[in-house]
Amino acid sequence: MTPAIGIEVRLARTSGEIEAAQRLRYKVFYDEWGAHPDLRMRETQRDMDVHDATMDHLIVIDHGRARADGQVVGNYRLLCRDRLGPRGDFYSSREFDIGRLLASDQRMLELGRSCVLREYRSMAVLQLLWRAIAGYVADHGIEVFEQPVPRDQFDALWEVKKHSPVKIEADQSVRTVADAALGTKRETQEPFCVAGLFERFPGMPEGANLI
Repeated sequence: MTPAIGIEVRLARTSGEIEAAQRLRYKVFYDEWGAHPDLRMRETQRDMDVHDATMDHLIVIDHGRARADGQVVGNYRLLCRDRLGPRGDFYSSREFDIGRLLASDQRMLELGRSCVLREYRSMAVLQLLWRAIAGYVADHGIEVFEQPVPRDQFDALWEVKKHSPVKIEADQSVRTVADAALGTKRETQEPFCVAGLFERFPGMPEGANLI
């Protein structure tokens, strides 16, 4: 669908809007894509974790949609490095070794939990989200993106690259040598920062946009 005048993209301002984003995430991740919720999420019909309290929530709102159907139709979760605190960690730290990236002094932004309601999945809506992210990046002086789109979506990475000059670290998209080669060919990513990448993929040429 093409965004109507009633479409708005902005940060969530209230706990109610964050809960609406969590309900959207549940609908997409669990009802549609078949992920397995824990008991609390199943009972509340909301996708949630401890990181929600720390992160900003970028939401797409369709003001022309019936409130009963849920007006939040898109979501991105954003975490600035300077909001972590001395003991905080990025969501991706649970699955990937990003120590080399964290050792730098660059201002980093982690993006995740991205989802858009099925009937709103158009390039026009996604571009509204990415432009809003570009504005967030400028406002917060961000220097590096950490995995701004779902893994393997190199076309989406290219779109993000178009809207912002900020470096992209998309280590989660690299599963095979072919993934790394495609990302390099499309010039969508900066060094991938995957621990032990050359050990995992001994055929990877040196200097192939990887560290």
